[in-house]
Amino acid sequence: MSDLSLTLENNAPQIGVETAPSAIEQAQAGCNSFAIVATRDGRQLTLDQAGLPQRLRQELIGGTLSHDAPLELHTKRQDGTWAQSVSTLEAYARQHFTLRVLYQPVWAHALEGLKWGALIGIGLKLLDTAAGIFAVNAGMGLLFLLTLAVCFIPRIGMAGVLILSFLLMGNGMPNFFMVILGAAAAGAALACLPGMAIGGLIGLARRNQLPIVAGVAPEAAYVPLKAVALPLAGGVAILAFYFTVVSPWMVSLLAK
Repeated sequence: MSDLSLTLENNAPQIGVETAPSAIEQAQAGCNSFAIVATRDGRQLTLDQAGLPQRLRQELIGGTLSHDAPLELHTKRQDGTWAQSVSTLEAYARQHFTLRVLYQPVWAHALEGLKWGALIGIGLKLLDTAAGIFAVNAGMGLLFLLTLAVCFIPRIGMAGVLILSFLLMGNGMPNFFMVILGAAAAGAALACLPGMAIGGLIGLARRNQLPIVAGVAPEAAYVPLKAVALPLAGGVAILAFYFTVVSPWMVSLLAK
């Protein structure tokens, strides 16, 4: 718990009464973003948004907050003014796995698996592409890895890849930008649904072990179907199509 949250919680106004201007001013002076959330016992917690999902999770599990508590987010703009958005804790939880897993354990794990499946698939497919290029031409493989490394330069990554690919094309190299884009798309398409199915299975295994938040409705009975069965079937179909149709076609093109 930060010093900010300690100070403001002890001086928080009663629920239903506008938060004291001095408290908001103190929060604005101490950080660039903070949240105000109503508690079950009529207080309002003012919390720094740094580490907010974890703090809200603790308060939810401890019973301090209701599952649908009103939530205000205050964020400082670049021009120094403050933006305010009003929501609920349940809506905010959909954006953060740490919280969402308390509301939708199976579906939250499935979506997390979808994300990580796509990322792992992209990484593996890029490595596979690099290995294929090295097998044909080691120098071209090094240039491909150099172009790939440019992707990770903050702010100029994609623009840098476009420029470098254009320059290399003038020297007889293939369009590495399109190669990287195609490999990334293929890797994500091949691995995202299997990853989602794995995540859904993990969610099914963990849902009875996770903390229970009062008032949260259980997930629908069809969630295992959309979180595990359908992604698994779709993932197997895409993989089968790739290895039986797409991959042989690509090999035949390279052999010409």
